[in-house]
Amino acid sequence: MKRAVYIITAVSLVLFVLGVSQQTKSQNTLGIGLDFGITTFFGDVDDAPAQSDYTNNLAYRVSVNKNIWYWLAVEGHFLAGNLSGEKKKVSGGTTNYIYFTSRFVEFMLNAEINMVPLFTKNVSPRFDVIPGGGIGFINFKTNLYNGTDDALIDSYGYAPEESSPELAMLLGLKLTYKINEHFYIVGLTSNRIVNSDNVDSKTGQDEWDFFNYTSIGISYKIFLNAGNSSQNSFKGFGPYPKKKRNNKKTSCPEFK
Repeated sequence: MKRAVYIITAVSLVLFVLGVSQQTKSQNTLGIGLDFGITTFFGDVDDAPAQSDYTNNLAYRVSVNKNIWYWLAVEGHFLAGNLSGEKKKVSGGTTNYIYFTSRFVEFMLNAEINMVPLFTKNVSPRFDVIPGGGIGFINFKTNLYNGTDDALIDSYGYAPEESSPELAMLLGLKLTYKINEHFYIVGLTSNRIVNSDNVDSKTGQDEWDFFNYTSIGISYKIFLNAGNSSQNSFKGFGPYPKKKRNNKKTSCPEFK
């Protein structure tokens, strides 16, 4: 069941993004991105990364982005990596120390607003500010440990009844810088709320857990055919100029 949900969600995201092909005044582009970053957990066990080691919080993201209008785009992404946290409490001279580590995968569909083109009508700015939001699914496997002797206290996501993906909602902000017509540097920070209190395998008063993903990466934009039958493009390098030969019986100068 879990695998079927993953496959259906992934295929739906790809088909939706690739299927949006409405021709507008914007550049008709498809962006493919890859970024790497760090996760930060907010919940019951959230003082710092587990054992204060930030390698326990590394993640990466693969995205596909499609323009709808010059100021609006849709994006589907796959995010995978690690999430962790620790909590230390001193009571009566005794320090209680727990920490968790988690592996997760996330599929999300986002809507994004290109703020600079919206206010300046510049459809291809050098620098852009892009807020966005989305909804999707996340699946995680978590272990909760005693920090004193590393003994396993609890776990979540390994039993069949706990392995179903959870609903997640996202709000984020993206900054992009255009290197050239195809390559963009992308800085991203995004918070998501998970419809579960078990991301850290410890239930508390709050019904939902949160975490942030902050990253830096690169995006490659492909210019798609604008749909005009009189112009064809090749690999995003623009339309071919069509020149009419005056005398069709003569050969091209290059072949003489």
